[in-house]
Amino acid sequence: MNLTNNKTLDSEMVTNFCEDYQHWHSDMWITAILTGQVDSNLMKQAVIAHANENFDECQQLVDQMFTGERS
Repeated sequence: MNLTNNKTLDSEMVTNFCEDYQHWHSDMWITAILTGQVDSNLMKQAVIAHANENFDECQQLVDQMFTGERS
């Protein structure tokens, strides 16, 4: 995983991520995180990858959030 262009996480990054993954609304993401269905660390990495325009990496991380598998 390449986070060499790591940025500080901010609300704009989260908003942009959620807009691209709009099939889930914010309340659904929060519920999934709070119930342990989504790994919040993987989600943070996915948001950062998305902000860095590493869209393939972002998608891999999103897939991992739901499968629990790590590469």
